[in-house]
Amino acid sequence: MGEVTAYVDSNKNCFHLVLAAILERNGIHPDYAWNQAGLYYEESENHWKMTPYFESVDNCLRGVKVISEKFSCNDRLLDRLDDLLTRGQNVVVPVDIYELPYSMYYREQHNPHSIEMLRLEDGSYHICDHFFQFIGTLSRSDLKKTLDAYNSHCLPDITFSYLQISENELKLPDIEDATTIIKKNCAIMEGVLLDGMESLGSGIYGFGVIVRLIKKLDEMLSLEESAAKDLMEEMYCDIKEVAYSRDNYSAFLKRMGLGQLTSPVEEAAQCWRAASNMLLRAKVAGNHEGMKPRIFKRLERVQEQERLVVEQMENFLSVKGK
Repeated sequence: MGEVTAYVDSNKNCFHLVLAAILERNGIHPDYAWNQAGLYYEESENHWKMTPYFESVDNCLRGVKVISEKFSCNDRLLDRLDDLLTRGQNVVVPVDIYELPYSMYYREQHNPHSIEMLRLEDGSYHICDHFFQFIGTLSRSDLKKTLDAYNSHCLPDITFSYLQISENELKLPDIEDATTIIKKNCAIMEGVLLDGMESLGSGIYGFGVIVRLIKKLDEMLSLEESAAKDLMEEMYCDIKEVAYSRDNYSAFLKRMGLGQLTSPVEEAAQCWRAASNMLLRAKVAGNHEGMKPRIFKRLERVQEQERLVVEQMENFLSVKGK
């Protein structure tokens, strides 16, 4: 493996940055992999899930597969990690930034994060943290601490991931694959699962999510500031992720030679980003009630723009006879 550099992309979260870096290192442009611009929302008694993604990032990259392995015991995870690294396999590992010595949040706050494990050498792990643009080493004890913290403050089990790339089978998406992706994105936004698409759960798909989101934010912004703070931070990140997905969808379309379709998608991304920034402003300023009308108006604009995206994409599909 040659010299590793941090992969920089402001439209990808820390987990996706690692996958994108590995793809690019293997000669595959990441634009091909980030093409999903759906919307899903599910709520349980104490938590919600909102995501624009409905398939794995390898959905139209033949010869590329994301492998995930789940562990309830960190000692077993470390043994398996060592085995993979010894065989030259880079691995994406979730950690808690609270226990990362190089992080600006070290011993300050708990948050889930992802880093790339490069190799094991002299008892230390060589890593690349693409989000913080850090390349260096992490001792086994420090890695164990950050895994244990993840168990305690994020999720009880840890799932790490890696890419299997078969050069003999590798095939980049073509225009027919792009057309299928467009159909899937439109279907999801209209609340429909096409044949072969797996359900994410019992939640809401598409435009209905935006209606539910406005209601959820109304409830959230009516809470006491101390009670709403962490919830607002989480929702800010979720809304920002939706904005990322639209920007990445636009990049995918351009990569596929369909740049004429990107204008409404980019406008949708801008609307989502504006909504996330308004929510962040409300959190920082504490002006929850005062910001409600502006946030809700922006989300109504999001709804309108997302419908324009679907309308344009369906016009494109009808011309192609799809």
